[in-house]
Amino acid sequence: MTDLDQSGNGYQQVMAYNGPSLGWVLTRVKPQVAVTSASYTVQPGDSILLVNRAGVVTILLPSVARWVKETAYNPSVGFERAIFIKDYGGNAATFNITVTPNGADTIDALAMSFTIVQNRQLLRLYPLNDLSGWFSG
Repeated sequence: MTDLDQSGNGYQQVMAYNGPSLGWVLTRVKPQVAVTSASYTVQPGDSILLVNRAGVVTILLPSVARWVKETAYNPSVGFERAIFIKDYGGNAATFNITVTPNGADTIDALAMSFTIVQNRQLLRLYPLNDLSGWFSG
């Protein structure tokens, strides 16, 4: 990622209107995070996780309920309100990437982890309206 304006921020922002209560806020469009460690917990503001590690990686998802509420007061959450996890390094066939939901949350209505096993595979996760978990898209 390149910091074109030398602001220290490696992401693109836009002004988005969030209704009469919140008004106009500066919102990240697609914040990217490079994941190079064995374990990574998704943080507020993360939207795209580019996994580039020649080793097993575990991604820990946030609580869906907290993730959705975050957007109401924190303008740093990605514009699309989704989490993208990409095997950027092309190592997933040899070193799997495990995506683990938080607590009782699910992924595609399954109370288990999702494993990325193909090189360059992308997993897109969107919150379910009932806040019971994530669905992949």
